[in-house]
Amino acid sequence: MMIKRLFGILTIALVSAFAATTAQASVLTWSIHNLTFEVPDGGTVTYNSADHFEIMWDDMAIIISLYNKQGVNDKNTDIELQRRANDFNMFDTETGKLKVKGFKCKTLDGTMPDGSRALLANLVCDKKDLFITVTINYLLGNLEIAEDMVKSFTIGRQKVKERKEQKVQTEADAKAQEEKLKKEAEQKKKAKKEYQTYDI
Repeated sequence: MMIKRLFGILTIALVSAFAATTAQASVLTWSIHNLTFEVPDGGTVTYNSADHFEIMWDDMAIIISLYNKQGVNDKNTDIELQRRANDFNMFDTETGKLKVKGFKCKTLDGTMPDGSRALLANLVCDKKDLFITVTINYLLGNLEIAEDMVKSFTIGRQKVKERKEQKVQTEADAKAQEEKLKKEAEQKKKAKKEYQTYDI
């Protein structure tokens, strides 16, 4: 009996500890750099320092590193993307660009040796001395989510976007709507009879 109780308390403590490390917010602000970005709900932060941040989900992980942009140009960013792809042994790679407000962004998307996908991005800030490297490892089908995370980077705080929820119609509302539709249909029939013309 005592062992069951002890096991139950230990289980609750472990669940509480796990819940404490889970990030519930979808908009994160790196306050030291005044850098804001969006991530899906429910991720677990695995590393957080002044210049490095990592968060994981069941089917995705993102790694963000910050550097000074001194000496960074278009050629450097292309070479750096290719170097990172080579370090990961990526294949079937494709380079591109994404529109990110306040940043110049180049990307490289490809397949990892384990079959998962990766999106590598280099963001050079227009206003601050900031060069950001983003690595997102994701499962096939999540490219749009990965790109949305990169596109969400901004200097300054973002407003939390309102989530639209489905409105559940009550029975009274349904009956009122049905009666309104019947009245409208009757009025249309009446109007049609009054204005009906005949060929002579």
